[in-house]
Amino acid sequence: AYAGLSKAHVRVDLIVGKLPTWVGHVVDAVTGLMSLTLWVLIAWKTFGWAVKIIGPPALSSEVIGIPKAPFVFIAALGCFIFWFVLIAEIFRSIDGAIDKGGKKAFWILPGLAAIGGIALVALNVELPVSNLVMGLVGIGLLILLLFLRMPVAFAMGFVGLIGAWYFMGLNAGLGTLEVIPYYTASFYFLVIVPLFFLMSAFCFRAQISRDLYDTCYAWLGHLPGGLASATIGGCAGFSAVCGDSLATAAAMGKV
Repeated sequence: AYAGLSKAHVRVDLIVGKLPTWVGHVVDAVTGLMSLTLWVLIAWKTFGWAVKIIGPPALSSEVIGIPKAPFVFIAALGCFIFWFVLIAEIFRSIDGAIDKGGKKAFWILPGLAAIGGIALVALNVELPVSNLVMGLVGIGLLILLLFLRMPVAFAMGFVGLIGAWYFMGLNAGLGTLEVIPYYTASFYFLVIVPLFFLMSAFCFRAQISRDLYDTCYAWLGHLPGGLASATIGGCAGFSAVCGDSLATAAAMGKV
């Protein structure tokens, strides 16, 4: 929700930014509706899974046995809050489209309704094409959504949901929304990387990083490319302490 308010979601603005302003607002409204649909489904399934794992028997973490249900409820609450951010963005885009384009903006709605109807029919009909072709269609749809300035994460999630719906059925597609968002957000890298950023900030403030560079430069500075060699040596020393490539890259980038 905070990333949405600060417009920090990653977007690809190669084509829409060159179109008339009112067209850009219409495109943003359409992709916003698609994003809102995705997050409504995620919140609904996440909340349902949280109710389900309350128990008995309650689902707990594998290591320390803490019940997972309260944290899943928090994730569902975050999804609900994000609804309001998306709704505000949609109304802002609609207002901009009407203000800049006038009545022309409304002519696009029948076309979008027709495209949506055709897509729904196609998802419920077994088309005489191979899975490879449908995979290529999915890739094309993803690229199209990215060029329409839809946030990258939302575009990937939306296309993934459509693909799961087509290949495995609607129930299976919605079933993936129960657990995958929570387990993706609870991935331990998302916890340890900020802590390594904090450790690198401590190292920077305590001038440990400068001492590490000075030490490596004293050993390697007389060689050709001494500064680069000292940098590599400093990274190697930090990685020996850390033992994790992603966190090391993040911490050394901060230093």
